[in-house]
Amino acid sequence: MAWYTQFSTHCSIDCRVPRCFISESRQDEMFILLEDLDMAGFPVRKDRVSSRELKACLAWLAHFHATFMGRSPDDLWPFGTYWHLATRPDELNALNDVALKKAATLIDKKLSDCTYQSIVHGDAKLANFCFSQSGERVAAVDFQYVGGGCGMKDVAYFIGSCLNEQQCQ
Repeated sequence: MAWYTQFSTHCSIDCRVPRCFISESRQDEMFILLEDLDMAGFPVRKDRVSSRELKACLAWLAHFHATFMGRSPDDLWPFGTYWHLATRPDELNALNDVALKKAATLIDKKLSDCTYQSIVHGDAKLANFCFSQSGERVAAVDFQYVGGGCGMKDVAYFIGSCLNEQQCQ
């Protein structure tokens, strides 16, 4: 809930998120009333993107990370994203690419120690972006893994969610 009450209001039109109208906690329940992004001009969902739509999402991520550059993730996850090495030991052990397996710990450390820390969306996959009819503007949803980290984690996860290996080459 801290995302909506302490952080989301800092997002501009360039990194659009749903407005939080009210949030409340009662015992072990939380209630959050959010803006309807369909009605706000973002009615389109995609399972594939054009080059223009890909750039719009990457621009959203760039603005989002710039907005929170250097900001402490107080009351958010200390390490945003579910997809970090500490949470994926089974996948690491099952990895067939020996070179990548050996480099994984170093890559994770480099990302965790990078100079330019920000707040990361944490689940920046294509399914969590809402598009305008033209595809030129986007908004993002699903901030359950928002927290501290290197913005490149969001970028890599986003690209992996909408491009295949050949397209990434």
